[in-house]
Amino acid sequence: MAKLPSLKDLSREELEELYKSLYIDYLDLEEENEKLTFVAVDAVNQMKDSNTQLENNQRIIDELLKLVHKHIDQSFSLDDIPKFLN
Repeated sequence: MAKLPSLKDLSREELEELYKSLYIDYLDLEEENEKLTFVAVDAVNQMKDSNTQLENNQRIIDELLKLVHKHIDQSFSLDDIPKFLN
């Protein structure tokens, strides 16, 4: 890897070119960071929605299990379900 020159050894024009190049790189990185932020926020929102749906499904299963225990079979458990699928 080549050694970079010291800033004090560069001419004004070279410094300006270096600045322009660095600024363009900065703008590109800023744009990429903004895109990644949107992706991250979207992923978090999807996880929240999934967790909410999971909680709702668990509540429904619990209510169904209570109904089965009350009206059909008090000893029924979720482990019994595969027996009924065969």
